[in-house]
Amino acid sequence: MALGSVLRALIYSVGAFALCVNIELNSFGATQKEAKQEETKKETQPAEEKKQVSSSKTDEPAAKDGRILSSKLLPLTTRAWLSIPNAGKLDELFKETQIGQLSETSEVKPFFEEIKNQLRSFLDDKNLKAGIKVDDLLDVRAGEICIAGILQDLDGAQSARAAHGMVVLVDVTGNEGKVVEILDKLNNEAVKSRGATLEKVDIFGIKVNKVSAVNEKRIRQTRFSFQVVHNGWLLVCDNEDIFRDVASRLAAPEKINLSMTLSQSPNFIKIQKESDLFGSESQMSWFMDPYGYIKLSQKLFEQEQEIRDHHMDWASILQDVGFDAVKGMGGSFGLAIKAKDQDCEVLARTFILAPKEELTEKQKRFFDLFNFNDRKNGAAEPGDMVNDSASGFFGGSWEFNKLLSGIGHVYDSYQGGKAGEFDRLLDDLKTDPELQVDIRKIVSMTDNQMQMFSSNVLPIAADSERAAIVVRLSSTADVKYIMGAIKRAVKGKEINLGGKNVIEVDTTVEPEELEGLDIPGDEEFAGETEEKPKFTLFQKRYFAVHDGYLIVANDKQYIRQLMGAAPGKKLKDAEDYVRVKKALEAMTDPAKVSFRRFIRLDKALAINYESMRKGEMGASGTILGKILNKLATPKDKDKPAEPRKQKLDGGKLPADFNKSVAPFLGPSGWVTEVTEEGWRITGCLLKK
Repeated sequence: MALGSVLRALIYSVGAFALCVNIELNSFGATQKEAKQEETKKETQPAEEKKQVSSSKTDEPAAKDGRILSSKLLPLTTRAWLSIPNAGKLDELFKETQIGQLSETSEVKPFFEEIKNQLRSFLDDKNLKAGIKVDDLLDVRAGEICIAGILQDLDGAQSARAAHGMVVLVDVTGNEGKVVEILDKLNNEAVKSRGATLEKVDIFGIKVNKVSAVNEKRIRQTRFSFQVVHNGWLLVCDNEDIFRDVASRLAAPEKINLSMTLSQSPNFIKIQKESDLFGSESQMSWFMDPYGYIKLSQKLFEQEQEIRDHHMDWASILQDVGFDAVKGMGGSFGLAIKAKDQDCEVLARTFILAPKEELTEKQKRFFDLFNFNDRKNGAAEPGDMVNDSASGFFGGSWEFNKLLSGIGHVYDSYQGGKAGEFDRLLDDLKTDPELQVDIRKIVSMTDNQMQMFSSNVLPIAADSERAAIVVRLSSTADVKYIMGAIKRAVKGKEINLGGKNVIEVDTTVEPEELEGLDIPGDEEFAGETEEKPKFTLFQKRYFAVHDGYLIVANDKQYIRQLMGAAPGKKLKDAEDYVRVKKALEAMTDPAKVSFRRFIRLDKALAINYESMRKGEMGASGTILGKILNKLATPKDKDKPAEPRKQKLDGGKLPADFNKSVAPFLGPSGWVTEVTEEGWRITGCLLKK
């Protein structure tokens, strides 16, 4: 199985799941203090003593096929871990899925090849901090592929600047000679073209490549890459101490002390168990220590700085918020899989480990942000307002009063930890003569239910996306006060739609009263840079209260339609929605479900596909397009924001989306279960 095929499979299968689940989760679990101290002590011991320390073992460090696992080679201080257990199986199963079949069609294949090439270039540019280029490994057959980030530190202690590193582990059993040839070729090129230095050093009796290269910046830095092929594994790392630690296990697998490895981390074990694919093999697994990963990211950022500069210490800020209550995140991902008698194109399960025992006061307040325990009947199901034309739906229960309290805790921490800052802000909004908005009062009038849904207007165009957010109000809600407060807060105007009072906000139109006016004193500000428009998902917003719901929509006719509640087939009765719902109910406990997401990939992708095909994604007005463009646009305070240039050539895509692409995109969805120890997210993609 070539790594090139794995790369392709990763692009499509992960992309499918990202669309299916519509969520990015990173995280893991903290390790015990005693184990961390022992690990740090072990790191400082001489090599021979270190080998003796690793002589005790708790069980056999082998996979089903007898091969050692990457999790048993990596230390407890691993903060991020991504593993493809069987690269060949991943590619084989990917070809069985409808998206895999789509990627091989003559109409779409050229576009996917461009995606693969751009990803390859990106990885080459980043170089995985290991000195290896993707092209040089395309023809190497591989078993497990693992990438890990490690940060060696102690609880309550500041880690050293160089106590972190990235590790690449690839099971190349049977291809060791080929990989050695590739490494020799790469290293010789680095010596000739980049002035690198190549040494052969002895570590635990193994000949290791040590490549040193100077990074030409304002402050010259020497970067290192340690490489070895041993016991069927390719090991590459950019930190000598971490390399030695992993290599010591690779050199003597029979002497591994498993208690000092990632495989025996209690949080790792718990998350692997909770995200198990019901006994089926996963094609990808991941694990993160969220708090440790943030600290690792900060270290990597500092290392790349030409001159040490002040930046936000997010690790400290998030700890002050109580974010360290989350002990870990991780999950499993399977393709063409059958679980609980359900045939899934994609099945993914993620577990967020956040036990509610022995919490600090800050951690208790953190949980206010994510209190989903008040499960309202029907909140996670599409209501009558959502008809069968919907492209997607999200709904569930959320305790908004506690959410507001949690937001206040975060705000106070961000403002330097000054207690009461958020309360003062709310008081100012309430007493401001122009606003007079009592946020606490409005939140108290809600019924802890929210839903979001969308649909497309035909024919497909850049502005075809229709979206709405609805919040259930309590039976005693003061509708007049709510609408008045919204009008003052958003500076909107009242309009009448079908006899209903609606507040309209259109940021694409300049206020009429300012047009053409010669305002005295304007010359004083001549030449000053205009303030950039604030980022907003909806440039047009319409607010109304109807049938006990507060509705916010991005289109005038759409909110009129929603308030009209025209008879017709509802989404909750649609065949594909029911199919996804039944599949998820078979794999979860419906009594614990607080949120539900449903997506029709063919409809959800139609508008963005058309924008991509026409090369207009950089200026897309869709929700997805706006988010991507916001993330990808460089921040420059002195220059006005310009539309992002689309990097992919959409002209390679077939013009007829419904004929060439849509038949391969099935319905998908996910649900969130609330447990005593955290949250589990289970998502699936079904055949069309």
